[in-house]
Order: sequence, then C-alpha cells, then structure tokens
Amino acid sequence: MRLNTVRIKNYRNLDGIEVSFDPVVNFLVGETNLGKSNFLELLNVIFSKTSFSETDFNNYKEPIEIFLSLTLDDVEIGLFEDLFDPQESKNINIIVRQETIDDAIRFFHQESGTNIPPSSVKCLNYIYYDSLRNPAGELTFDKRKGVGRFLNHMFNRFVEKEGIEEIDLIDRARLEKILRFINENLSRIKAFRDYSLSANLENDIHNLVARIITLKDENDLDLHNSGYGVQFLSLICLAILEKLLTITTYRGEKAVFHDNDGKRHISLVLGLDEPEIHLHPYMQRSLIKYLMKIITNQDVDFKQVLSDIFSIDGLLGQIIICTHSPNILLSDYRQIIRFHRDSEGKITVKSGAKIRFEEGVEKLLLKNMPYVSEAFFSKCVILVEGDTELGAFPVFAQMFNVDFDDHGISIIQAAGANSIPPLMKMFKQFGLNTISLMDRDKYDPKLGNIENLSFTDKLDFEEEIVSFCFEKKNVAILKEIIRNYDTKGLGRRISKEKLNKIIKKYNISLEDIKEDYDFTIDDPNLLYPMFLAWLDINKSILLGITIAENLPKELIPPKFKKVIETAVEVAKNV
Repeated sequence: MRLNTVRIKNYRNLDGIEVSFDPVVNFLVGETNLGKSNFLELLNVIFSKTSFSETDFNNYKEPIEIFLSLTLDDVEIGLFEDLFDPQESKNINIIVRQETIDDAIRFFHQESGTNIPPSSVKCLNYIYYDSLRNPAGELTFDKRKGVGRFLNHMFNRFVEKEGIEEIDLIDRARLEKILRFINENLSRIKAFRDYSLSANLENDIHNLVARIITLKDENDLDLHNSGYGVQFLSLICLAILEKLLTITTYRGEKAVFHDNDGKRHISLVLGLDEPEIHLHPYMQRSLIKYLMKIITNQDVDFKQVLSDIFSIDGLLGQIIICTHSPNILLSDYRQIIRFHRDSEGKITVKSGAKIRFEEGVEKLLLKNMPYVSEAFFSKCVILVEGDTELGAFPVFAQMFNVDFDDHGISIIQAAGANSIPPLMKMFKQFGLNTISLMDRDKYDPKLGNIENLSFTDKLDFEEEIVSFCFEKKNVAILKEIIRNYDTKGLGRRISKEKLNKIIKKYNISLEDIKEDYDFTIDDPNLLYPMFLAWLDINKSILLGITIAENLPKELIPPKFKKVIETAVEVAKNV
C-alpha cells in the first residue's frame, strides 16, 4: 500500500489541508511551525496507535476526520475484499474518524460507509523516525533498547539456529565464586543486609552475553564515541529492521502478502523527521538515495538481510521526509510537498505530484532542479539569468541594508533567459513568490503580462552597469573594477575582433575598429564598447561580487534597486 491522498479535518494546525504523494519518495518543505512534523505524527497515530489525544483536536467539540486514498499493490488486492474506489480498482478511499477524545479511531469505506477493521488498514506499516532519538542509547545488543532489539534478535537467531546451549556461553561455576565474594562484602553493608539485596546472575543468559558484544569501527573505536553522523546513519537503517521485527513478532502472517510465485512482501511507509541533522550535505543525499534503493528492493545486500532474518523477499514501500535542507532534495519537483501560508495567513499545501507541465517545459524544469532547490525554502525568489548577476545582487542588497537571509529571500541563477518563465510558472504552482530580471535583448511581448517579471532598461545586465556609470560621468569606477579584478589591470588589451562584435551587438555608432586597445586610453566613445567587451569576456560570480563591492550605492542602476525592494516587500507580506 502507498499513500495517494490525505485530507485533514480538525487535526492540530492542519485543519482543511490536502496532500498528494509521489509513489516512492516525498519531501515536506516549508518554514518552521507550519505543521510538517505534525503531519508525520498524524500518520503515526493512524497507522500505529488506537486513538488521537486531546491535544490533537483543533476543536474538541468536533470529531477528527481524515480522508485517506491508498493505492494497493497487485499482491494486496483483496485485502479490503470488495471495497475499492469505483473509478480506480487499485485504490481504496477510507474515512478515519474519532468522535471525541474518549473514543477510539474507527475506519470506514468512503463510498459505502462500511466499517473497515483497523487490522486491515494497519497492514500498511508506518515507521516514524524522529531526529531526537538517541543513537548511543540504542546501538547496543540489549533487547530492551530501541534498535538494540533487532541486534539482539540477530544474536539469538544465530544461537537458536546453531543449537548453542547456555553452558556453551557461560561458565556458571566460576561465576558462582565471583557472586559469593561480592555478596560476602555487600552483606556487611547495612542497607544490603536489612533489605536482603544481593548480586545474582541475569536469568536471561542469552541477553546477558549479547550485551558484551559492542559495535566498533575499523580503528577499534566504539560506535558511541564516533561522530553523530555515523551513529544516525546506522540508526535510521536499523530502525526499519526493528519495525520489521515488531511486525513479524506480533502480527505474523497477517502483515505478509504473497505473490503468485510465493514471494513474501511487507508494506511500509517510512516517515523521517529532519534526517539531515548531523549529516554532511553529500551524506544527506547519499542517505536518501540508499533508502530509496532499500524501499524499492534495489539493494541486493539489504534484501538478503530481509530474507535471512525475516524470510521476507521484498518491501512495498514509500518514503516521506520532513526536511529544512535543500541538499537533501533530489531532482524531481513532483516529489516536493510545500507547506506555506496563503494571502490570508492560512496554512496550505502544494503537492508536486499534482503539478503537470507540457513535456518540453517539464524536461527543462527537471534539468534545473539541482540548481534551484534552495528556492523551495524561501519566502521570495529572485531569478536572474547569469553568474554575474548572481554574484552582484546579494552585495547590492547589503548596500541598501538588506540581508537576503534575514528576509528569507533566495537568489537563483536560471542558467539562461529561456529557463526563467518556466521556473516562475513552477514556483507559482508551489505558492512561491518570484521576482525575475531578464536582459532586454530577450524581451518578448508574450512575456509582458507575467507578474513581477522585469527587463533591464539597456540591452543586458552589463550595459545597464556601463551605461549608468557613463550617465553619472563616473567612468573611473569602471576602471577601478578592472584594476581590482584583472591581473593585467588597465593594461588588459581588447582585440579589434571582439570590439567589432560588441559594436554590432549593442548597435553602437562607431566605425570598424582597426586595432587592439587597452584601458589606458581616454576616448569615452571607445571605452564604452571596451568595458562591455571586458565584462562579456569575464562573466562570473566573482566578477559580479567585484562589481558590486566597487560600485557606490548611487551608481547601482535603479532597475536593480527596484528588484531588491520588490523582493523585500513581497517577503514581508508572506
């Protein structure tokens, strides 16, 4: 079973929202305090508990009611007998309802109102991983401590399989001597003597022996003393196996689905709350890719563990991840579920699984996803064409006493003008506010009605800078930029071929240039195309930073200032 759609009524701060899911992996993103973690806890109650608590009710006078649309795998068909969605036979629509804080959760088929046994719904096994878990307390072979239950189970499984007896594991005679010595001394202490306290052997010898086994790295360093990143990576993966141990122990064959070949499968949804904590950015993505391989049965080694320990051949799985890290997102906008507030301040959700674009636009957006993921966490996005603008705008903003981070503004390089309109369209679908700046040479009347899309007054970003400096009669500042950026300073020569191309591109009224020039000349008519040529040759983020750091505030073109002011205003109103 996989989650298809969830609609929520009267649960905490999520009253009235609807969420749709990608069948494999989903990323819940958005600002803090919008209910992302609440959503994971909601699923935990539905699939792992019997009732909601008093604090779960948004209005305690009304029932909590959740609509679930679940998609069944082929091997799960028949789990709900003849109850299914009339429009889609592999789907079932379920109403989850709890009338009052004193009642239990009940499940009903939406279309017929038929009662559905909780045991059927809970064949979808939900694993809720909270980043507040303490790895050091669980990564042991003690059967009483979290994932230690699974580690202990492996030990006991081997002992039973090999027919190892208690006598093979421990020398009781020697231990009895030790106990006598200890108790002779303890009996001389009043509290131990008065209350008949004494040292005794652990009754469960297998558990006792398992606890002397510990996890270490190749340098003989105990795992408890390793970095949190390594501990959490280990804990997340073992948490899946711990859940499977619980399922197979207490539910047995009721939780197992058999295909036509006799293969055994278990259905599960893995809910992760901020798994990126303590993890390096590359490790974050690596973890998610590994979990996807596990959940889709593509990791041969993990499948072998399932087979050896639980006699399970595969998982029917789905992952839902609450995250505040753009590094953890993969390259598909359809996997993103964004929580945000609408214009009236109400929490709303936009699901990528419900967003569709024409094929050409979709391919372009998917290619751009690795470079724009930060935008999904912002209040407002500034989209620019190239690297130079990307480097310049944050510094321009600082000169106007604006810190993009403080305002939740991200600046994204769209890798060319053609990507800006599709990206704006995608961001709008996710409820993201976007301010975009394109070069005038890319102007198209068809784009004129796109809200918050503006164009440079001159042909492009570079001419906007050069033209404004010339207009303010401050050519010296352009030469200063060259001195600070170019190793050859004003001695840098621009070839006649490049100059003639620039003259043609910008439609400058000059005759063909017959020789190369450097910047020691004083002819303003010739310097104008030379500056444009130099900026065109050196386009980069570092150049953008250098330009912005050298331009005084009064020489920042008004068009750029307007983009920054608009972004701040939009972010403030989110």
